Amino acid sequence: MTRSLEVTAPEGIALESRAGTISALSLSDLTLQSKGGGIMFETPNIFVRGLKLSTTQISDPDEARPDVFQVCVCSSGRLFLAKPGGVCAADQNFCK
Repeated sequence: MTRSLEVTAPEGIALESRAGTISALSLSDLTLQSKGGGIMFETPNIFVRGLKLSTTQISDPDEARPDVFQVCVCSSGRLFLAKPGGVCAADQNFCK
């Protein structure tokens, strides 16, 4: 077994699968970083499981739907969910 693998290149590295999927599994963090550009996902669907739900109350209870949420971002970069009519905000402890 290889304990680690590092691939570097002066121009770029491409991973491509023409017939199946590419999976990345990690015991701890998986980091995607671009210092000079962006990280692009060209897909109609992105799934993020396990996001916390903010307990901030919505402004209008009639707007509440159990299957609709808005995706919010903490100043730390963490994502969380909020009710659609609610404030996209959470306290500091929530965003740690």
